[in-house]
Amino acid sequence: EMDAERWTASITALKDAWELAGQSPPATVILLREGRQQTLLLNSKTGCELNGFLRLSRDINASNTGTTIWATTGLFQSTSNDDEVAFVLAHEAAHSILGHTLQESGSKTKDFAIRRTMEIEADRLGVQLMANAGYDPYAAARFHSRWNQVGRGFFEKLTGETFVRRYMKPKERIALLQRRAEELDSERKL
Repeated sequence: EMDAERWTASITALKDAWELAGQSPPATVILLREGRQQTLLLNSKTGCELNGFLRLSRDINASNTGTTIWATTGLFQSTSNDDEVAFVLAHEAAHSILGHTLQESGSKTKDFAIRRTMEIEADRLGVQLMANAGYDPYAAARFHSRWNQVGRGFFEKLTGETFVRRYMKPKERIALLQRRAEELDSERKL
């Protein structure tokens, strides 16, 4: 386990590199994942007008304001690989691409059926975006499967009735993500 001071310093360095990549790409980040050192080049290429910010927090969360994707350092620590991070960020970007964040400001998203449909659409497009970027589309299902088994972080908070009505049940969501990855696989083989 890393002590709080070293953890804060390492996450602050990652946050600074992420912000630098947006201003003057590429930025180099050296990560230690499962005892192995990995070097990543963070390039910024405009595909849509979204800013990305890293929030220093042990919470496991990502969100989208319509113009900005926020992710927590806890999210990065909770993922087992970059493919899983790619899914979470692609899911949030999909909300913007699909215009969901504009809809969320209206009262109609208080309708759980509409909100649930928006989450399904963002999951489907998110898997496609990550696959198009070269990430493993099956990582989305693996990420949610692991969190469903572990039952910590944001999944603990999302187990009440509101969660069930607003989002798919975890096993249904995992199945949806798996099917979407399989669809993309079969399309690529044609």
